[in-house]
Amino acid sequence: MKSITLVVFLALITVLTANLLFAVPAEPPRVKYLDDVHLDDVYLGDDPALALSGDLAKAARDTVYLIGAPGAYDGRFETPEDEAHWHGWTIGDDAGSFGQLWRADTYNAANLGGPENHAAWCGAEYPSCGDEDPEGGYGNSWDECLDFRADAPESDQPTTVSVHFDANFNTEPAFDSTELMYEKDDGSYETVYIMDGDVQGMLDQSVDFMVLPVDYVGDDQDQIHLQWKVTSDGAWSDADCLYPSNGACQIDNLLVLFNQNEVSFDAFEDGPYPDGVVGNWIVSTLPAPDYYADLGRDLPEDDPDQDNTSWQVNWLAYQGEDPHFQETIVSPPLAVPDGIDQLVYAYDLYLSMDDNGNQMLAGSLVRSTADDDPEALAIAEWQDSFLIFGEVGFHRVEDEIGDLLVPEARWLQVAFEAYDMGWIWGWPPATGAAAPYFDNVAVKAARTISAIPVPDVTALRVTAYPNPFNPRTTIALELPIAGAVTVQVFDLRGRSLRVVHSGWLAAGLHELTWDGKDDGGRDAAAGVYFYRVTAGEAQRMGRLVLVR
Repeated sequence: MKSITLVVFLALITVLTANLLFAVPAEPPRVKYLDDVHLDDVYLGDDPALALSGDLAKAARDTVYLIGAPGAYDGRFETPEDEAHWHGWTIGDDAGSFGQLWRADTYNAANLGGPENHAAWCGAEYPSCGDEDPEGGYGNSWDECLDFRADAPESDQPTTVSVHFDANFNTEPAFDSTELMYEKDDGSYETVYIMDGDVQGMLDQSVDFMVLPVDYVGDDQDQIHLQWKVTSDGAWSDADCLYPSNGACQIDNLLVLFNQNEVSFDAFEDGPYPDGVVGNWIVSTLPAPDYYADLGRDLPEDDPDQDNTSWQVNWLAYQGEDPHFQETIVSPPLAVPDGIDQLVYAYDLYLSMDDNGNQMLAGSLVRSTADDDPEALAIAEWQDSFLIFGEVGFHRVEDEIGDLLVPEARWLQVAFEAYDMGWIWGWPPATGAAAPYFDNVAVKAARTISAIPVPDVTALRVTAYPNPFNPRTTIALELPIAGAVTVQVFDLRGRSLRVVHSGWLAAGLHELTWDGKDDGGRDAAAGVYFYRVTAGEAQRMGRLVLVR
């Protein structure tokens, strides 16, 4: 069997593991090695009772199936009559639960004009992640636009455009950003200004550029279309407390000139504005997304050794049209029984591959609420359960998710998502041939005689400093117990560049240095690298930026 490349693994870790460099640390999502799950208990729909396998089955004294009970069809995406059925699962997510994400607000705008100053803010009311993180911030997978259109001075002559503004910016460096762009006649956008990282109190900024008549837009091709756009990737934001911020940006005193003549000015003090309006700028109404998740059977055709004729969720319709593809299917609300000490989320997964490699990835999620009303789940934060990678073929995934629920949880939802990571690295889009298949879901709550011990992998603490660095960085790790430890550095292609340490370490704090060289003593080029610390069953990943 072909193995999923380490490139994909590291790309996944880049975007979705915890960043331990910030003042407010957060535990990373766990990564599921499919080689470590119960592969001998293959469950392909023949007997739902196999959903609870291994030690979990032996320990269970009283198991309550929230979905996927023996003999039931709600986790199998089919009916007793062998017809496809979603059984209350929905496509998509509640990313818009915060409402309009561009608006005029006083939030973090005092340094741009005084205590009650308003600015155009792209952000949401995320709770604080810790003492050094303010309330509010931005989220994952954002694509939020603020637009301005005006007639060109002369439809057959170029226009010199000047945009003046004050601003604060705070997004994850190199991965999330705020851009100023203009639309071209062919529907593409030209970026004239981009900012990422944490930069506060930028006053009297100016961006000057020329728009040619061939790039005027509108019905009569006589308009200029400007756009501020905030883009974020799948992780490291205030939503998962991996990049605590005060919102993506605040933009104030926004002046637009065409050929040095004022066309628009906004201090954003004239609100409240109608929904969808921020001063003279319009919040984009994005078109309804194309959904690709579907139910099919007799899949996959290219693996004749697997005999699975049941209906399955698949993304075969996706053919790379959307480079930011990330689609989630969400279960109906599930009531949490009282008095449980284990909760298991299990499903069948088929992993595939296409010509671009395994950049189409899969992950499982869970969210919960202590509210008696299941509708409160709509504003609950998703918690990463496991990120999936492993050998091509069918696998049974089992995940203990009880520790991901909020205290005294009354309701929960589980979800499964597929996403194309290639756009982050500029790779060609994946195709439907690489999409996973998802089937035979079971969520089980178990009351046990004694809880099954789970290794405390969260006790391993790792950070790296300085970062960015030149010419060396320190990888500091705190071990809860003595044991064999490996510290390894990889490049963006997933190739092992340097084994920093391999051997026994005592419990306690250790500081290991990477000098920016490979195992052959050659200097590594400037760029992004990854380190992986393995200590027993615990692993931690991180990103390193080498500058020359």
